Amino acid sequence: MQTLWHRLERFSLTITPAALTVFFVLLTSIPLHIPGAGQVMPALALICIYYWNTFSPGLLPYTFLAALGLLEDTLYGMPLGLSSAVNILFAVMLLYEHRNFGRAQFGAVWFGFALLSLIAMVIEWIIMSFYQGQVLPVATDFLRWLATSFAYPPMHLLLTRVYRVLME
Repeated sequence: MQTLWHRLERFSLTITPAALTVFFVLLTSIPLHIPGAGQVMPALALICIYYWNTFSPGLLPYTFLAALGLLEDTLYGMPLGLSSAVNILFAVMLLYEHRNFGRAQFGAVWFGFALLSLIAMVIEWIIMSFYQGQVLPVATDFLRWLATSFAYPPMHLLLTRVYRVLME
C-alpha cells in the first residue's frame, strides 16, 4: 500500500506542472469578446515554463513543450511550430540562466523572467514578420510583454503554493 501511495504522489508531482500549463493555455484562449484583448493576453505558458524550469527543472520536457506549442498555435491561429520553437528556445535560454535565478530574491527572478520573455517575444515577432512578409507593428507585442511581465508575480505566488502542496 505504501508503494502505491508513493507512486501516486510521484505521478501527481510529475503531471501537475504540465496539466497546469495546459490549463493556463486553454484559459488564455477563451474568447472574451473584447476587441484586441486576445492580442495582449499574457503569455501564461511562458510563465509556467519559467517557473517550473527554474524551481523544479525537468518537469516540463522538451517533447511536452513542443506539443504545448502545437496546441497554442492551433488555438491562437499561429503558424504550426512557431510556439513550439519559442517554448523550447525559452527553456534552453533558461537552462543557462537557471543557476542565476533559482535561488535569487524575487525581484531578480522577476527581472530574469521579464528579460527572457522579452527575448522570446522579440524572436516570435521577428519570425511572424518574416512569415507575414512585412514588419509587424510593435505596439501590441510590447503590450503583451508588459501584460505577461506584470502577470508574473500573481502567477508566481499561485505556482509556489501549488509547488509547496506537491512537496509536502
